[in-house]
Amino acid sequence: MNIYDDEWNQPTHERIKPKQLVKIPYCFMMHGLSALDEYIKLSPALDYLKMQGCLVTMTYNSHALFYCDCIKHLKIIDQNYSENMKYCPLPVFEDHMTKLNRKTSKVKKKKKLKELLTDPDSNGKQRAEDILRLIRDRQKKRGDDNE
Repeated sequence: MNIYDDEWNQPTHERIKPKQLVKIPYCFMMHGLSALDEYIKLSPALDYLKMQGCLVTMTYNSHALFYCDCIKHLKIIDQNYSENMKYCPLPVFEDHMTKLNRKTSKVKKKKKLKELLTDPDSNGKQRAEDILRLIRDRQKKRGDDNE
């Protein structure tokens, strides 16, 4: 009896020479790996291959390449996804990343000390008073040192 005859004993991956799936323009130095993870999440075929453990990603200065190294899972994505649905279109990905960056990069405007003093939030008011006290103490010390 061959070890691969029984369905339960078959290997989970039938390794092949990696086949290139998609190439996207991408600057690793500007965006890091987090943007690639978002692209994979938005691309059904890539997300499936990542969950199965047979997605290979290569990044270069100007582009990123995605490969599959398992014939079994490559056939599954070819059967289940059309060419239009396998990968996230770049304009859609760009819009998604723009929205994501807007949400994470909202920076609070700095308030002046006078604004903090009149702020109903007691923590802001207390902090402003502490800062003013510190500034006045330093001014007094400088005044004593200069005399």
